[in-house]
Amino acid sequence: MEINIILGILIIILAFGLEFIDTSLGGGYGTILTPLFLILGLDLFYIVPSILLSEIFTGLSGAFAHHLFENTSFTKNSEMNWKVCGLISILGSFAAFISVILAFSLNKLIIEIYIAFLVLFIGALMLRKKEYSFSWNKIVAIGLISSFNKAISGGGFGPLVTAGQVVSGRDTKSSIATALACEAPICITSLIFYILFHGFFDPLLPLLLIIGAVPASFIGALATKKIKKEKSMKTLAGIFIICLSLFLMIKIFLF
Repeated sequence: MEINIILGILIIILAFGLEFIDTSLGGGYGTILTPLFLILGLDLFYIVPSILLSEIFTGLSGAFAHHLFENTSFTKNSEMNWKVCGLISILGSFAAFISVILAFSLNKLIIEIYIAFLVLFIGALMLRKKEYSFSWNKIVAIGLISSFNKAISGGGFGPLVTAGQVVSGRDTKSSIATALACEAPICITSLIFYILFHGFFDPLLPLLLIIGAVPASFIGALATKKIKKEKSMKTLAGIFIICLSLFLMIKIFLF
């Protein structure tokens, strides 16, 4: 399907709106864009690497914006953020390699159903009135599973990493920012593997996505700053992540 001027403008608007949601609440950009582009008639193996390329930029700009607006910190003294981000990035790069190989052989319907129910389950855990203790084992599991999702479908990373960190005992704002920071190295690794296995692709779609999404990442981080109470932030993010899973289910079973 050819991207004309009208469709190009629509893509920029979509990227802006979805990146605002992604940066402020911790997910939704790739998770929603992938099925929308499929409905518009774009090929999956063009959609996924395009989203991966754009999220290299949005991950970096979103993490920087959260640091800029003091939702969290990425200074050299922010040891916990760097440790979590580093661990998820390293494990995620390995998982991305495996998932890109499997992407060409697994049934896409099974993959999408798995992601939808996994995100629903973890979103529901976020709404429980329970304080979770921090666990590195949970962070390891989240890093592997979420990166597998990202490389194989273009989505399912942000909601899972954000919610998974909260369930692992981290505060919501730091979880959102760290999820964004982890996206860049994992997307770079996944994109390299996609190019090696499937070749280069037209840069128009990722360029349009970057134009729309990068400015929105700063506005989204500012919106996160305005929510003062941690419990309110956790509840809002949990509700949104459950809505994402329901969106995926509707897409799977109706389209």
